[in-house]
Amino acid sequence: MKPAVSIYSFLILIAAILITAGCSELSEFDDNQVQAALNDSLLTTTESWDVDLTILKDGNRQVTIEGAYALNIQEKDREETRITGPVYVQLYDSTGTRETEAWSKRAVYHAAKNEFELYDSVRVHTTDQRRLSTEYLKWSAFGRYFVSAICNYCNTYR
Repeated sequence: MKPAVSIYSFLILIAAILITAGCSELSEFDDNQVQAALNDSLLTTTESWDVDLTILKDGNRQVTIEGAYALNIQEKDREETRITGPVYVQLYDSTGTRETEAWSKRAVYHAAKNEFELYDSVRVHTTDQRRLSTEYLKWSAFGRYFVSAICNYCNTYR
């Protein structure tokens, strides 16, 4: 009688191994589907307070952005930092000398485009005494230009 118990135990063990081995591996297609779903849903956010963001180019400061709070969002196709303020921005020339200052209530920095947008009560002062007041302003580091989309509220003065 003892050998019959061993045979049943052996058969149960073999059946458990076969079931486990058959269910533990995904096909290559299933594995790719799971990875695609996980990659699409990956979202990383980071919060910071009393933010001081400095962007360098060739070892020189290009832009400094200060704000009270920042939320950095990183997804597959998007990386941006949303800064609430008051927000203070300083732009520097190629030698690292400050040439422009700007203030606003909030800003968004787009790292991939190397540009930032200022919103709500934007004021800009340059070292040559130019002034700009608007509700929206975009600055691009590639062309080093400003764009204001709401020009009916723009006021430039010296």
